[in-house]
Amino acid sequence: MPFPVLVKPVNRENGVGIRKIACVAELEDDFRRTAHSRACEALIQRFVDGEDYSFACLCESGEIKAYACWKGLVASRTPYTIPTCIEFVENDAVFGICQRLMRALSWEGVCDIDIIYDPSS
Repeated sequence: MPFPVLVKPVNRENGVGIRKIACVAELEDDFRRTAHSRACEALIQRFVDGEDYSFACLCESGEIKAYACWKGLVASRTPYTIPTCIEFVENDAVFGICQRLMRALSWEGVCDIDIIYDPSS
């Protein structure tokens, strides 16, 4: 996996405790510092540079029946957590990605999807 990466504690929510790690040496140091705590139980995710979107939808047999899409206007003081202020937006590319995902899963009910959207990819 290429660096940088995000280390995401599995026992936290809403982005709390996520750490951006630049290289292997920094990852090893992070592991040593957290090895004796629950922060060590984590997922490692490739860092993607792009715009953060949230997409909440109601689906029936994988088809989106209602949705809301928003992005942050004012970032939180704590990195990777819920923004202080949001803006509801329309983004056809984000909608298309979410529609394909919901169809592939044949999703039933409500779903909230967090997306980092990179228009170049």
